[in-house]
Amino acid sequence: MIEGLPLIAHNKAFDENCLKAVFQCYGMDYPDYDFYCTLQKSRRVWPCGRHNLDIIAERCGYNLRAHHHALADAEACAAIAIKLFNPDGDPSFMETSDLLLEKMLTLTEPVKAACLAEMMEMDRKIEIFEELVHLIEEHYTRERSVAFYADKLCLTPKYLTVLVKSLCGKTVQQLIFRAIIRRSIFLMKNTNKTIQQIAYELSFPNASAFGTFFKKHTGLSPKHYRIGTE
Repeated sequence: MIEGLPLIAHNKAFDENCLKAVFQCYGMDYPDYDFYCTLQKSRRVWPCGRHNLDIIAERCGYNLRAHHHALADAEACAAIAIKLFNPDGDPSFMETSDLLLEKMLTLTEPVKAACLAEMMEMDRKIEIFEELVHLIEEHYTRERSVAFYADKLCLTPKYLTVLVKSLCGKTVQQLIFRAIIRRSIFLMKNTNKTIQQIAYELSFPNASAFGTFFKKHTGLSPKHYRIGTE
């Protein structure tokens, strides 16, 4: 850390919690310095849409090709900060809450680094899962491969599958299929669209393929399901 210069992070809350945890574990005083968050700033500049580091970096003119590489991420974060924080800007809106530190102070036994790492890792897993859910809602009618969603999240398909299974007990593909079935049922109950039209809307090659998929997951053909709800 260079004296007199601020720290910049795209997820300041998480990164600063990591720093504070390390200082706490080694019995060191946490230094007082300016710590700015490009994630929070980007959400104020662009209220809508996703705010992943690579997406915001691209908006700010930086091509982040090696996402999750420490130096590349740092350079991207700096590029965002230069673009979004002007000399007259006021970045003092940074988060004041520190949930992890508060949790640490409530513990009666010394906090071990392994425990802190586990807590932080769980927070990150939940964040990834929430991003996945949003991606599925956005793309499930067209994209059904685990590889597609893993690529969007900059993860391997295997890692994403294991992560999701550990959190909700279901695979990524099961979540995608549930979204398709949910939409299918909505369209059959609330519209006059034909089975062929519904199949086309959900990117099935024909009504037969859609019917096979629907029956496999509900036990009924689309025709019998629609009759039973009339």
